[in-house]
Amino acid sequence: MPGYNPPPMRASPFRWVAVVIFLASRATADSVPPLPTPEELEASGARIGRITISSLNVFDTSDPKEDYRLYRFANKLHVVTKEEVLRRELLFREGDLYSRRLIEETERNLRALGVIYHVRIEPVAYQYGRVDLEVTTQDTWTLRPAVRFSRSGGDNTSGISISEFNLAGRMKVLTLNRRNNVDRSTTELAYSDPRLFGTRFAMRASYQDLSDGVSRSLFFVRPFFALDTPWSFQAGGTHLEQTSKLYREGDVASEFGQFSESIGFAYGGSGGLNDGQVVRWGVGYSYLRNVFSQEAGDIGFVANPSGDDDLDGVLNGADLCPATPPAAAVDGRGCAANQFPLPGVPPDQKFSGPLFTLQTLRARYIKVVNYNQFDRDEDFNLGNQMNLSGQASLREFGADRSELILNFADSLGIPVAMTANLFYNVSLSGRTGAGAAANVLLAQSFDGYWRITDHQTLFGHLGYDVGIHLDAQNQLLLGGDNGLRGYPTRQFDGDRRLLLQVEHRSFTDWEVLSLVRIGFAAFLDLGNAWYAEFGQRFSDLHPDFGAGIRFAISRSSVATVSRVDLAYALDADETNSPRFQILFGTAFRF
Repeated sequence: MPGYNPPPMRASPFRWVAVVIFLASRATADSVPPLPTPEELEASGARIGRITISSLNVFDTSDPKEDYRLYRFANKLHVVTKEEVLRRELLFREGDLYSRRLIEETERNLRALGVIYHVRIEPVAYQYGRVDLEVTTQDTWTLRPAVRFSRSGGDNTSGISISEFNLAGRMKVLTLNRRNNVDRSTTELAYSDPRLFGTRFAMRASYQDLSDGVSRSLFFVRPFFALDTPWSFQAGGTHLEQTSKLYREGDVASEFGQFSESIGFAYGGSGGLNDGQVVRWGVGYSYLRNVFSQEAGDIGFVANPSGDDDLDGVLNGADLCPATPPAAAVDGRGCAANQFPLPGVPPDQKFSGPLFTLQTLRARYIKVVNYNQFDRDEDFNLGNQMNLSGQASLREFGADRSELILNFADSLGIPVAMTANLFYNVSLSGRTGAGAAANVLLAQSFDGYWRITDHQTLFGHLGYDVGIHLDAQNQLLLGGDNGLRGYPTRQFDGDRRLLLQVEHRSFTDWEVLSLVRIGFAAFLDLGNAWYAEFGQRFSDLHPDFGAGIRFAISRSSVATVSRVDLAYALDADETNSPRFQILFGTAFRF
């Protein structure tokens, strides 16, 4: 109406309440202090409040680089790891004192399971002495149908398999595969459960149908799953029937049937982590039986060699020496100066008796990337770990003879610089008590990593192995299949072995479809295997060099690297080897 002035509107009391609440919340938000550091949380005696689990799928489809129809379909097929499965792996619970060490140890344990691509445990809130934690993991693709073909040392290996490494999202592993290599064809069915019936016990079972026999195994283990774990237990056994072989210059010089069976159990105890060190001990029982046989038609078969009536299973020297030229200088056994006799059938063995173990561990773990894997966190211990075991194999327990079986291993991490680390490993094993020490094997190695840049690593390896009075079925072999890439498989044999490797590794940022990472390598190898009786000179070492390309499926549960290498042997003429070797296949390291 003209001239009408409406009365002023009165503010609703609810509006004023909303304004007060809004201003109070802003003031509260502005007054929230930043999260304390892990060190401050530990020093203040903070306790863990709420623990939130966030398990992400294989591909992050919110990222345009991964928002493809194929990746969305893969996410639908993949069963994400269950929250309760991840929660049971935590080494801490709500209400516990906050411990940075336990958080880092939990992250290492989760990475070691092999089905987690990335894991992060972080504080997200802190109030009134309680800190809330968020556990974020991203799954890898765990269903792996695979067709494999590889070549190394002039020999081919092929296979087809299907594996699920996180069955139903519960970290159980089921594998069916068929593979063919230089020794045999194998069809395998295997199953493992790291948390049997939800307990800390793990179970591993395997059945292998071999072209030359059969293999079965079953193990139950409650491991030392944390540095503070007070006890462990393990029990299991194996059964193996196969044809074993001994080699001379890359060729089979002797073959024989091998039947092996073993059974054992052990209990271990520990006082946990004290002053940065863990001491663990164990007691148990171990049984191993080896039976060897040879039939007419087997390579190296000799019936009643040299008229030896007792047939002790070891052939006289000249019986298995390779053909010796008439003009060649021979020793008292009829072998040329660069030859060594091989046994025919090794003697049977039976070991049985109590077992004692001791382990010390000083934990100083570091987390690195681009050492052996593409863009994955890798855990290395710059501390020290020593393992010692002794078994009293006694006639009273059914053994062939009474003797002491010793095994010693030690590893040490050495920080050389901010970007370089050196790792030393040594092991010594053998038997004593029935005459001279037998089957003594000393192995030493140095592995060095130098991060030249974020994407380039210089790797070096030096290994030296010594065998003394080795059992007849054991040899030290070297060739394209185990480090000397420019030479045929098992080209060199002996009771001494030396290998030097230097490799420049380039981890590029190239990633095809956010799925396949690409890298390059250039390498130099130098080594040999020989018998101590004939000596060794530096000029006897066999060098090769080459280059290769690397591929890795970044979201795969098995962190394998596909490799294609071209290697050139510098003294191929002297060793009667091809000048070039093409190697391709998969490995667990760059």
